Amino acid sequence: LPISNLTTALQGLLTSRWSGVEADLQATSQTVPKTTLGLRGGSSDPWKDAQQIAGAGGFDLFFNAEGVAVLSAVSDPGEQTAVETYVEGDEAMVTEVQRRISTDETFNGVVVSGEGSRVKPPVRATLFDEDNTSPTYRYGPFGDRPKFVSSSLVTSASAAAVVAAATLSKLKGAEENVEWGQICDPSLDAGDVVLVENTGTRLLKVVVVDKLTIPLAAGQGMRAVARTVRVLS
Repeated sequence: LPISNLTTALQGLLTSRWSGVEADLQATSQTVPKTTLGLRGGSSDPWKDAQQIAGAGGFDLFFNAEGVAVLSAVSDPGEQTAVETYVEGDEAMVTEVQRRISTDETFNGVVVSGEGSRVKPPVRATLFDEDNTSPTYRYGPFGDRPKFVSSSLVTSASAAAVVAAATLSKLKGAEENVEWGQICDPSLDAGDVVLVENTGTRLLKVVVVDKLTIPLAAGQGMRAVARTVRVLS
């Protein structure tokens, strides 16, 4: 790819691999440096290349339920209002809840470095979880536990800051995963923020949905996997 607008570069890459692709790509003024693709050990994965380019701009690139390629900025789920509330009662939609706690892949900070022959001098941005209501609060039990990210596509300090903010939004609160089964709710989507309350697991938290599994059979329920955004007192 030559030096290009990020949205234009992604549209061109996607179209070159699938001429009939439907795309809804958010407009941006960000650019992509001159990049050579398809050199990973002699093999090429255009979709991973496209996602890497999107990530270098602080965006998510994914196919939605209608099969449209979507490019959207990564927002901080901790600042969003819950779009749905799942509580116990006669009209409860949730059928069962599980909680899993693991610190193996838990980070509460990000250090992004832009490195490569086209980045002179190297650039860096550092960002930590400063939200005292977050389970991964920097000055809480975890202290400083950053994840290090390096990319030759990040060529300025401002771009590094954007990537750091987007990456941290995907990491905050990940020390606990909440998984539940429920009656199918087609309005729910990955990235949505919801409030879940369950007495049996002592759960009263605002979480962001990371993964949804929707069955094809009408009589089956859907499953959601989420991570904590805010702990409610």
